[in-house]
Amino acid sequence: RFYLLTLDDFLDDARSVVETAKAHPLVDEDRLFLYGWSEGSTLAAALVAERDDVAGLILQAPVVFPWKDTFVYQTLQVGWPYLVSLVEDGAITGNSLFRGIGGDGGFVAKSIMSYLVDPSGYASGMIRVNPALDSDQDGRIALGSELTMASLLRLMDSAFQPGGYLWIYGPDAALPTVGDRLTVLQVPLLILQGGRDANVPPEGAKVLHASLTRLGHPDVTLRWYPELGHSLGETESVEKDNFQPIASEPLDDVVGWLKERAL
Repeated sequence: RFYLLTLDDFLDDARSVVETAKAHPLVDEDRLFLYGWSEGSTLAAALVAERDDVAGLILQAPVVFPWKDTFVYQTLQVGWPYLVSLVEDGAITGNSLFRGIGGDGGFVAKSIMSYLVDPSGYASGMIRVNPALDSDQDGRIALGSELTMASLLRLMDSAFQPGGYLWIYGPDAALPTVGDRLTVLQVPLLILQGGRDANVPPEGAKVLHASLTRLGHPDVTLRWYPELGHSLGETESVEKDNFQPIASEPLDDVVGWLKERAL
């Protein structure tokens, strides 16, 4: 039987991990630090909100803005520019899609292809445009008429409905974002953010840091890496951000921050 995992299910798993770690003889339960990356930042923040035994928190590429805003960013700021680079004579064609799927774009940039590819054809190995977007059925999706930013966002909205692939991030299913947890994040906090992050709007990390500072947070640190992506690996641009291996600088920053607070 098919079962769609939700963020609440992930949170239950995270609770089990914490309790298992605390019971290990080599773990000092008085120095429990949590690390949350991307959507994992919302799990880590939820654990801090419900526990009093967390000594510190590290958030990499935290989800600060509303969930839907995060996916709008992915679609318009990352996917759309990649899509435009594939246009042939004002339109997206089967050849455009083929080049896009095999191109040098990152995972998020390429995910926009899922809206444009004919799902029935793709399942059989044929790459052709989605006939639902090809209103004149000429095998092309014309930008500006058959496809616009507004119509693309409407397609994305449908994915948040029950049964859609983004449903777990909708208002009835998602966990609160880190931005919704400001008043409970009073443990020592390190924020790590790449400036070329394709998955979450990078400015969210700066907003989080500024908001906590205004609230008088006693120990919040932001480390900003202009040329790093979502995984804190080097990337040429947000369109090419593709979970490259983490760079040495953020690793050194994490170690230094932990030594100052855990030893």
